[in-house]
Formats: sequence, structure tokens, C-alpha cells
Amino acid sequence: MWDDGPDPVASLNHMMAVRRIAIAQFGPGVLRSGEALSDLRRKFVPIWLLHRYDIDAVGKLVGGIDYAYAVAGDNHPAAAPVAAATQDAAIAALLATLSPDVLTVPATLVMPLSSPMNGRSDVQFDQEVFRNAGAAAFDPLVAADVAAQVTLDSAAGAGAACAGVRTASPRPGNARRRHAARPADRRHRRGTA
Repeated sequence: MWDDGPDPVASLNHMMAVRRIAIAQFGPGVLRSGEALSDLRRKFVPIWLLHRYDIDAVGKLVGGIDYAYAVAGDNHPAAAPVAAATQDAAIAALLATLSPDVLTVPATLVMPLSSPMNGRSDVQFDQEVFRNAGAAAFDPLVAADVAAQVTLDSAAGAGAACAGVRTASPRPGNARRRHAARPADRRHRRGTA
């Protein structure tokens, strides 16, 4: 996992601001003179998914455990659940990545991103572009789906690891909710070690 700084939520929020600026400035002007317009598609993916590693870091806070790699006698603090306030901030930050304004490709980019590749197939090109729903036309819904899936995968990824174990800091009523949870609800909770 690659994230910047000691606070994954602040890093995600910063990366989302950087992403917004990068997308606003993205277009044919990012190409070198004589470069194929179809190369915009390859350059768009890393900008569109710029926040993916920060999402991973923030997703691990939800239901996660704060720990240090320790050895006997080094006096590191014992592992502890991530604080409830930190988990709440992480959930809010993750939900913000699913908002329509974050998942909507600007209309001004759809046609430039629809330029087909010239010549024969290129494996690197094929691996680094979003699939299209049909023909050469860029499909902004595919881009939205991929970006949303990054967040949804992170939010659900460690659910099996804790299998219903509540690691959140104690709050009034948590015990009652823990025992009242249905098995289907438990698989959506996260926990990482």
C-alpha cells in the first residue's frame, strides 16, 4: 500500500483535490506534438485512478487494528482497534469518493478520449485503458464503474478477515448492536491486522 503521511484520511482528501485539478487540466494539451490522440486514453487512467492507493489505506482503518511490528521487550504499545472517530472519518472519506461529481467524467473529455488507436494492436495500450462498451467510443460509465469498484473493494475487502468481530472502540449500545446483527450484516464489516 502506498500512501503519503501519517494520516491516511488527510492524504486521501489531499489526493482527491489533486485529482480534481489534474482532471480539470486534462485534455489534448497533455500530448506531445505529433503524439497520437488515442494516447490520451493511456494517460487518463492513472489520473482518473490517482486516489486508488489512498483508498486502500483509508479502507484499512474501517474495522481495522492499529499495531506496530514489535518484538519482545521493545515496549511498543499493544495492538488496539482503530479509534471510532478515525473510522467515522474514514467512512466519510470513502463515501465522498463515490459521489457523482467524483465519478463523472467531464463531458469535454468524452470525445477526445474516444479517438481510436492507429495501426495494429498494442498490448501495453490494451492493458492501460478502460474497456469500452462498444466500438471505439470512450464509455464514461466504465470509468465511473472502475473508480467506484476501487472504493467498494476496499470497503468489503477485509470483511472475511474479521468475520463479524467488532473492533471499533466501545460506544454506548455497541454490545446490543453486535448481538443484534444478522449474519448478512457481519460480512460487510472490516478488520485488518
